[in-house]
Amino acid sequence: MNERERMKRDKFLIEEIGSERWNDYDRTEHGNTFSSWRGFGQLWGWAQRQGWWNHFVLHGIKYPNTRAIPQEIIHPDRFADAVYSFLKETPDDI
Repeated sequence: MNERERMKRDKFLIEEIGSERWNDYDRTEHGNTFSSWRGFGQLWGWAQRQGWWNHFVLHGIKYPNTRAIPQEIIHPDRFADAVYSFLKETPDDI
């Protein structure tokens, strides 16, 4: 994923999360994006609280039908990419 695609992904995810979890100060003043470990932690915590989390774990990642999170997804960009793809491709009523 190139820088432009990462910016598009991050903008989408920031809009999904909402301003209570992510603000412009974090992104611009500290260079904090979903490519950082801090951003990973914010996205991970938010995603786990969503109603779609179990569906994401079971169907939305590389190893479907398992409750285990694959080790290779525990990485800022790979996790953000997986959540972004899942949310873009999954109906809102999940």
